[in-house]
Amino acid sequence: MGTGTMKRILKRVAVGVLIAVFLVLAFMLRFPSDPLVYCQKIINLGFVQWNMAHTNVFPNVEGDGVRSFAQAAEYMNPGARDGLLRDYNYVPGLKGDDPQDLVLLYLNRKTRRTWNGDDAATIRTKPRWMIIGPDSPNNGMDSEWLPEGGQLVDTDEFRRRLLKTLHFLKENDRPYWQTVVNEHTKFLDSIKE
Repeated sequence: MGTGTMKRILKRVAVGVLIAVFLVLAFMLRFPSDPLVYCQKIINLGFVQWNMAHTNVFPNVEGDGVRSFAQAAEYMNPGARDGLLRDYNYVPGLKGDDPQDLVLLYLNRKTRRTWNGDDAATIRTKPRWMIIGPDSPNNGMDSEWLPEGGQLVDTDEFRRRLLKTLHFLKENDRPYWQTVVNEHTKFLDSIKE
């Protein structure tokens, strides 16, 4: 093989690599990675099943969000359990008939999607906080709710609603409210916006 042939081969390989890099970047811009990967219906129906099997009170294991959510997660897709516990923060102490503007569960990173299969979200879609309230399993048809339940809110509204939830737990002297307030206040303090 001559020098000219080798140069042509290297040139074609370089062009191929550049095209591949361009295609990967274009895909990443069109379909950015997103933390909303689990169907909200799995979550909502898991809480409905929990309430049917237990009480109208959502799980509360000594105010610990992860341990409490793990109990409800047993009623959700078993293959999704670890991911749900990693990606969501749960607020123990609420009941199904508590005010709907409270926060039962929230995605612990912002999302661009309205549901896990949302292919309309792009890099230009503004990320927002996805929250689920105490009665989200019964919502989803109202225009202010996401197709599979929950709501998307900006950071100010997220802070307002979570602080209102923590205040509600304290004012109603729900079990282990101090632990819940400490856990979620730390999360709110970690948000740098």
